[in-house]
Amino acid sequence: MNRPVAITIIGLGSVGSITSLIPTLMARSLSFKLILWDKDVVSAHNPINQLYRTEDEGEADNPSYKVDALSRILSYFSPSLETQRVRAFADEESMLSEITVVAVDSMQARKKILQAARFNPHVALYIEARSGGNLATVYALDPRNPDD
Repeated sequence: MNRPVAITIIGLGSVGSITSLIPTLMARSLSFKLILWDKDVVSAHNPINQLYRTEDEGEADNPSYKVDALSRILSYFSPSLETQRVRAFADEESMLSEITVVAVDSMQARKKILQAARFNPHVALYIEARSGGNLATVYALDPRNPDD
């Protein structure tokens, strides 16, 4: 039996939370493992443009972390989906997977994550999504290849 392909999604806001739904739905027939990576909590403004629901919001003394809330939501769509949750900021020392999707909202954070992926033999596909205003851009590359 083949091991599931690991997909790391870093940044679980508007782009990352919605992006996580696609491999989740595909996991019904294909073998994926999702590694959800974010240190943020679900706030009142998140359900407006993210996959979170109002019941996912936490309290000041009992925060609801995005990785935990999203994992619960995704399990509804694919109960057998294996997820790993990382409550941390990703940086140049982070352990990444074969497919790494970066959906963070800071250029500084993107640079650190790209450093972790660059020439990393374990990362075959690096996808970075950016959005703002009326513009969205997606970059996809093999970070092991210097020409990419």
